[in-house]
Amino acid sequence: HLDGFNEQVRTQADLPAESTNGRLAKVVALGGESDTFWLKFVPDIGTDPGKGNWEETVDPTVSTGMNAATLPHELYNSAANTFVFRQPKDAEGNLAWKDRAVGDLTTNSDPSFVGSTIQQAFYHNNRLGFLTKDNVSMSKVNSFFNFYFTSALTATDSDPIDINCSSIRPAVLHAVIPSAQGLILFSKNQQFIMFSD
Repeated sequence: HLDGFNEQVRTQADLPAESTNGRLAKVVALGGESDTFWLKFVPDIGTDPGKGNWEETVDPTVSTGMNAATLPHELYNSAANTFVFRQPKDAEGNLAWKDRAVGDLTTNSDPSFVGSTIQQAFYHNNRLGFLTKDNVSMSKVNSFFNFYFTSALTATDSDPIDINCSSIRPAVLHAVIPSAQGLILFSKNQQFIMFSD
């Protein structure tokens, strides 16, 4: 009995236990595009081709992320009385904004502030947040410059938050105040509270 596949399979169980390093496979589940995900073959040490594991990866046909040059910058104090306006960097000196590592534009979309004017930036509960139009976007926990999900298959508590204020009138958020009950969000004519149980 011999099974083969070109680029896509119905379930992860249809993938072979042996393949070549970096081989990509699209898993097209029964739920449609929202259940589709990509896997990449990673061989065991020293075995290429050979046995290994299939790990979740990003759709090769989509952008890996946002344009860091158009994202918020920081005013960095590089020495006494010396400030540098630059793109944020991590401890190793690399650009801090993280790329999409898994999924596609449906299962791991860009945050809602992309293509919009950011009205306010804030920190809350170890997350960096932005207000744009009637949206609140917050980074992953303890990863201030990562606005993408860890997995396209499952949600985690540390995943980014990106929600829209529900209102019958247009609401452009312009300010935020942290409180013990949650975040109080302000628009011109309304206030909202964002909280979690």
